Parts: sequence; structure tokens; C-alpha cells
Amino acid sequence: MQSFQRPSEVVLLRPLPAELESPLEGLVTCSICLRVQRGSTWVEAEELIRDLRTFDLSSPVHLEPGICSACSDGIAERRGRRSRLALAEAA
Repeated sequence: MQSFQRPSEVVLLRPLPAELESPLEGLVTCSICLRVQRGSTWVEAEELIRDLRTFDLSSPVHLEPGICSACSDGIAERRGRRSRLALAEAA
């Protein structure tokens, strides 16, 4: 029979910052590249999760769908290119 041994070290978690005790709301996530808007910039989701410690929250963060400026510009560029091609083919 194996006996249970308690670990010699106990790891204590840091308390949550006060602003993280309640779930975060209003975070906008780009539906294309999955970056998250933080203030006026778009950051990688992993960076935001790590910085805000969302993994420590008791409930999941509510994310709003959106499109970042880089993806929006890319869509506009592709649409413009497609329109120019259609006009060239029609001529």
C-alpha cells in the first residue's frame, strides 16, 4: 500500500488585484486575428491573459466581437483590388 506524502513546499498564490475581483467586460476581440483591444492598441490574447491574470477569475471574461484596424485595412485593400480587377476585365 502506498502512503500519501504531503509536499514539503506549499505554493501560495498572490491575491487578485482589486480590479480583477469582478469579471471584466467590454473587451473587444478581432474576429479575424484574435487580438484584443487594450486601450487604443491591439495586443495578442496571450499577453492580455497573462497581464490581467484572467485565468485567476472565477468566471470567464465576456468578449465583444470586432475587427482590428490592421484586418480592416487588409479587407478594404482586397476589396479594392477585386473591384479594380473586375473593372479591368469588363473593359
